[in-house]
Amino acid sequence: MTSIGVMDQYPPSVVKSCSRCRSRKVKCDLKVPQCSACERQGEVCNITEYVAYPYALVESLHSKVKELEEKLAAYTNGSTHGPSPNGPTPGPYSNRQPTVRESVPADVSKEAEEVGVLAIGFADRYSHSKYVGAAAGSTFARIFFKQVGMTSSSGNQENPENENLPTCTASIPSKGISGYLLSTYIARVHMWWPFLDLRRTRSCFRRIYQEPRACTDLERFKFFIVLALASDEARVDDAYTSMLDYNTPRDYFQTALHFFNRFREHPRDLSGLQAVLLMTIWMLNSPSCNHSNDLWHLTRYAMSIALELGLHRHNPSWRFGPEEIEIRSRTWWTVYSLERSIALNTGRVLSVRDQAIDTPIPSFNSLDQLTEQEAKTATLFHAKSVWLFVHMIELRRIAGRILESIYIARDRDGRCSSLTFQELCSISDDLHRKLDNWKNQLDAAEIGSSREFKLMRIEYCIMLMHLNRPSPAFMVPSQNMVAICSHASSGALKQWATISSESGIDSICRCYRQFHDILMAGLVRLYSDWHMQKVAPTPRPTLRPEDAETCLDLLRKGISNLHDPSLSKFERIFYSLKEKVYAYASGFDEASQGVPFSQVPDLSIWAQEDSHFVPNTEIGMISMGSEGLESYLNQMTTIFDNEMFDIDDTLTAWYGSVLNDIGDTDNMRIG
Repeated sequence: MTSIGVMDQYPPSVVKSCSRCRSRKVKCDLKVPQCSACERQGEVCNITEYVAYPYALVESLHSKVKELEEKLAAYTNGSTHGPSPNGPTPGPYSNRQPTVRESVPADVSKEAEEVGVLAIGFADRYSHSKYVGAAAGSTFARIFFKQVGMTSSSGNQENPENENLPTCTASIPSKGISGYLLSTYIARVHMWWPFLDLRRTRSCFRRIYQEPRACTDLERFKFFIVLALASDEARVDDAYTSMLDYNTPRDYFQTALHFFNRFREHPRDLSGLQAVLLMTIWMLNSPSCNHSNDLWHLTRYAMSIALELGLHRHNPSWRFGPEEIEIRSRTWWTVYSLERSIALNTGRVLSVRDQAIDTPIPSFNSLDQLTEQEAKTATLFHAKSVWLFVHMIELRRIAGRILESIYIARDRDGRCSSLTFQELCSISDDLHRKLDNWKNQLDAAEIGSSREFKLMRIEYCIMLMHLNRPSPAFMVPSQNMVAICSHASSGALKQWATISSESGIDSICRCYRQFHDILMAGLVRLYSDWHMQKVAPTPRPTLRPEDAETCLDLLRKGISNLHDPSLSKFERIFYSLKEKVYAYASGFDEASQGVPFSQVPDLSIWAQEDSHFVPNTEIGMISMGSEGLESYLNQMTTIFDNEMFDIDDTLTAWYGSVLNDIGDTDNMRIG
């Protein structure tokens, strides 16, 4: 018998009237999911809280769910370990040609641009009018594709349309479900973005059940958006799935959006700003292309409200109470962190400089007191309070400096009018020191091998890759910079793989932004191994093809999880690059290597006695010395003269600007 047949055979029974009908002492027709009286008055009805189903029906549904999960697991294992979409996957050092059909060699700028546009939700018919900066990875991808000799992908891929979300709405869940989701929100969301007053949030939840008609649209929005964020985080948790919540995270979000749109005037006050922030956090991990495109605009809107409210300033004469000052501070730093994170990911400019900010850093407050149930669920927040949030603020501050210095704009001649090459080297050295200090503080925090610790290490690795991969400041990275990229990309991919094996692919790749991060880490991995083969002083450098295989596996799982076959284009691009890079290791296509290893001396610009291509220990402090700078210029000249000159106009202009900046002067020393 099918599930529908079972439900017809065992209809639900309603044990008593809804709360509204009982309080008004009127007859309730017990209609599910909303009684006729509440439906007629447009009121929220809680009749679903009093619905009971026979045990036979529940057992049947559980059996069906288990059967479907087993089929899904079998399908997933088959797709993971079975034949690749591109044919059987060769070993990392196989001489076999890629099975991807080669096309006529062409300019790869289009593919590189699509890699960058992926940061805002993949290319669509309007992508040409959207600016995505070099920090999104398009410049790095273009240079790498051309250096490797990649050919333009064959065929045109259909880009995803900007889908319309379903308009179904959620009913109010039982108090048990909402209580569990509120605790989950604190443990998974509030810990990273603690700008809501938990006491007011609990009061909002109580009013929804006790006085639904007295609740404002803002309170209803907050209730449903918190449920949406929490259920999205908890949807794979056994404890939550056993509660049989009939509402999906998207249902909760659509209901929250309904009340968000009913605000007569979106108030540009603290409550209105917090509503915008909750929407932004939802869109941050949303699989919708529309939401990826809207993230930038929403963060800029939030920043404009925050600046109007003066949240970035602290003035004692304003006479706010201690708790209100703390909420204002947390709200400001949430806006600050979101904007800098999205700005670096898309390569767009910042709204405010750090010099204009003097609001205090968040600290532990009575606002953070948890109930017994919340403390059991949010153990890390209960122990560390806002420490993780404060530590991530510092990383976002570093991200802003990377964006404004390493990815600084250059003229057509390749010159940077505001900073010299020596100044860029000095800034890079300082950023490495700050990142190293940030990592040491994280390691000393004693948060163990928690998921949060892994996620923060991934963010650290992403910052290192942004800082050391080919960029407008260093289009040809030094040998030590490549070693750092190798270490960082390997670390990020391994952490992603670990989280995926523990919590599923949905925990690391449920939106285009996260897919873009994984792809960029994989490209940096390939670039590092390719660069070490081309310029290493030894003929057999240490390579890590297993990391490339890990990335390919994550990309395939991510494409399946996002339900977007058009993303397979990036899997094919990565597969083709992987074959080209590791073909060198087995002597495949030896003529394409260009410069023999013996002709390329040491390319280290950093002053180190013993340089390793792939560090096995933690990356230490690095600094640039005068001898290292001269050596870097000499090696860069050798590489350009042999194989890279005129390979890319931007790259050639940058090379000329560096020589004009310091190469033709006698005083090219950095102390």
